[in-house]
Amino acid sequence: MNRDQFVHLLETCCPAQDGTSAVSGRQAKEKIISFLKKSGTTPDMAGRIWSEPEVFLGKFAELPIQLQKALAEAAAFYDKERILGNMPFLRDSVLMPLWHMGNMFLSAGERVRKRNKEEKEGLRKFSLSLMTKILFNIGTISGKGTFRLAKRIFDFIRFTRWYRQPFFYAFWKYLHVDIQNLCYSYVEGFPVDAASGAVWRCPEKSAESTSLIGLDFVPSGGKLYFIEANFNAGFGRERLLMYKDREDPIGKNLVSFALEKKYRKIHIYGHNASTYF
Repeated sequence: MNRDQFVHLLETCCPAQDGTSAVSGRQAKEKIISFLKKSGTTPDMAGRIWSEPEVFLGKFAELPIQLQKALAEAAAFYDKERILGNMPFLRDSVLMPLWHMGNMFLSAGERVRKRNKEEKEGLRKFSLSLMTKILFNIGTISGKGTFRLAKRIFDFIRFTRWYRQPFFYAFWKYLHVDIQNLCYSYVEGFPVDAASGAVWRCPEKSAESTSLIGLDFVPSGGKLYFIEANFNAGFGRERLLMYKDREDPIGKNLVSFALEKKYRKIHIYGHNASTYF
């Protein structure tokens, strides 16, 4: 089967103009198996096609319009599921309490750690040190456990009749494709939810958002080696020790920017999850 035939077969999987785009997991699985038989491809072959879509399918803008819309809808669903926006009951009743419990233990661990710094060597210092580790571990496990639990729930119901989703999203999940890479490097024209989009502007509500990224390097042998990229540590008080006037230029510039734009508040979130929990 050549490229044009394969693309045409994909187009037949698109929802009708006047029909619903979401299908149950069971329907999606049956449709996927049928598609693989008709196209004469194995799951591995199909997965490779979606892993390198520009090579096998061509540029996104050159695909049939109906197929473009269906893929954009699947990408938008991925973005929504990623922040648990498609199952608000599960998010608010189960995952949100678990996430906040983790933050509560982390905050408690931070308070105990500060008290431990003031203690002299002895049994009490050892006890506080042990308690700090326990609180931090519980908090970290709860935070990570929130998303692991969500993933397990979605994986469990993915191809059942109770979970509805765009066909192509189910197709990507069935093939274990890197959906994040596919959505952000190939698919075009899908809306990004403000809760997951780090950079956005809404003039009507006098609001805008940006993302701060810190790059960590380790010097060795006259070179800098990249370790990781995040900015959580940048919000700690220890950062002020880097500056003689004890004024963080990032915070100072943020305040100046907000005053210039006449914004009333500045909200800082250490993690994207804080914006939707």
